[in-house]
Amino acid sequence: MSSIPLIQRGRDRLKEIVPLPVRRKLVQARHRWRSLSATSRVLPDFLIIGCQRGGTSSLYRYLGQHPQIAPSLRKETEFFSARFGLGELWYKANFPHTLRRRFAGFLGKKLITFEATPDYLVDPRAARRCAEILPRARIVLLLREPGERAVSHYYHNIKLGLENESLDRALELEDQRLAEDLVELKSDSLSPVTAFRRFSYVTRGQYAEQLERWLAVYPREQILILESEEFFREPDLVLKQILEFVGADYWQPPDFRNHSYTDQESAGHRVVPESVSDFLERRFAHSNQALAELVGDEIGWLTPRP
Repeated sequence: MSSIPLIQRGRDRLKEIVPLPVRRKLVQARHRWRSLSATSRVLPDFLIIGCQRGGTSSLYRYLGQHPQIAPSLRKETEFFSARFGLGELWYKANFPHTLRRRFAGFLGKKLITFEATPDYLVDPRAARRCAEILPRARIVLLLREPGERAVSHYYHNIKLGLENESLDRALELEDQRLAEDLVELKSDSLSPVTAFRRFSYVTRGQYAEQLERWLAVYPREQILILESEEFFREPDLVLKQILEFVGADYWQPPDFRNHSYTDQESAGHRVVPESVSDFLERRFAHSNQALAELVGDEIGWLTPRP
């Protein structure tokens, strides 16, 4: 039996029994220790840049179990968005030592590394920063139907205790909540723009504008665009596409369990008012049309099934 599933089961068990604050302190301690050798650590070969609530947590876990792939210390380093001011050595401390890659090469094996920060897609500073440091990186993104994504985002915030407004009121307040942070983003500041990241329910679904920023700094062949809904339905097929894209051998995890925070606990009161559905449909109409022109028929939800 492969040791990978055993290691993963051990990690899963630790997550069940160790409180989140303790786990965070352990990660911080590991990062401080790895910072001592940051100059001798590799940078990632590929990035998962979004979208939030699109399946990136599960994808990170699946890929992290692959024998040729080493995940970042933390799933979301947020380096090219909220933590750019910490510097490249801070970033490198999240990834394996060069000796590990050399040893894998000596054995005739690959070592590919990555991270997954959904904020990179929506943050207008991230694409240019990323291209300057990782010009040859491969970019993976999952796109979820933006109305469903917005509602899932709202209930996720409810679960985390970050949102006190009703769904329709939260959507109504979005522009007001984001106004100050949008000024910071335009000035290319190092601000973490916390409100922008938390309350960008509609903004995060404006995929066309966000994708155009990445296409402006990366060749199209370095960007893989996938549909979250297809990943939810057939994770094995989508995982195969990604492995081919990043240059890893075909492989499957022991199971395709959902590792994302789900909306099941709030499913009983997730009846979306028709007025909200209509509002979201109107807000995303132009962006969806622009996205269709960019990606053609790659995204199934752009052409609703009969």
